[in-house]
Amino acid sequence: MDNTELSSESTDTIEVTSEETRLIELEAELAQVKDLLNTETDQRLRAYAELENFRKRKEQETDSAKKYAAEKLIIGLLPVLDSLILACTHATNHSPSPEKLKEGFVLIQKQFESALEKLGVQKIEAVGEAFDPNYHQAVSKEAADGVNSEIVLRDMQTGYRLHDRVIRPSMVVIAE
Repeated sequence: MDNTELSSESTDTIEVTSEETRLIELEAELAQVKDLLNTETDQRLRAYAELENFRKRKEQETDSAKKYAAEKLIIGLLPVLDSLILACTHATNHSPSPEKLKEGFVLIQKQFESALEKLGVQKIEAVGEAFDPNYHQAVSKEAADGVNSEIVLRDMQTGYRLHDRVIRPSMVVIAE
């Protein structure tokens, strides 16, 4: 063999070796990218699972809050019911005077109003006030001497607010 042939063989060997090296490098890089992709996919799936679990927990909490929303109201009104039951039992088993019976019902009414106040319910004061359609519902008009027009004369049904929201307007009679 002459030197040219030898040199040609070693160039081929070097070229093959460099191509093999490049292929090995690319395969290693591909393995790294696959590992990174697997890691990212796993993190994405975990984040999605956490989000779904959070959503389900919040949905359960919302359902529970809706289901038991009246609990505070009921707890506040149960003593009033107890008083009514006691008054009815007492009225049935004894013959209280009409004054005592009236006094008992007035106390129960005050207890009921107190329970509502603790829950944030307030009466809408209407008599003597200027008619306001945000708080009052006029059911009739009457002539009244010495009273300006559109002033509430009588409250036919008391209105109520829950905090700052009208839950029932007062039904009123206003001056003409």
